[in-house]
Amino acid sequence: MLDITKCYSILIASGHGRRCNDLRDLLRKELFAIDESTGKHKVVIMKHGRHSMSEDYKRISRQVAAEMTPLFKDVDDHFFSVDLPRKRANR
Repeated sequence: MLDITKCYSILIASGHGRRCNDLRDLLRKELFAIDESTGKHKVVIMKHGRHSMSEDYKRISRQVAAEMTPLFKDVDDHFFSVDLPRKRANR
């Protein structure tokens, strides 16, 4: 999962900056909820549980990523990494 600042940067750079508010609302909805299996807020697990609660961290990361994916469906791949060269037309 990309870090949050990179997600915002991708939306803005790709011309989909109006989705930033949708991303913020989605993250608040997902991360401020209480995790059923641990009884802790998901944001606490995401911030402090990477090593101490690694399985819960992975599970919550996958859930958040699945919810965020529709916001990035029509964003061109070259916005995600400078390592991916843009396809060029054969001349």
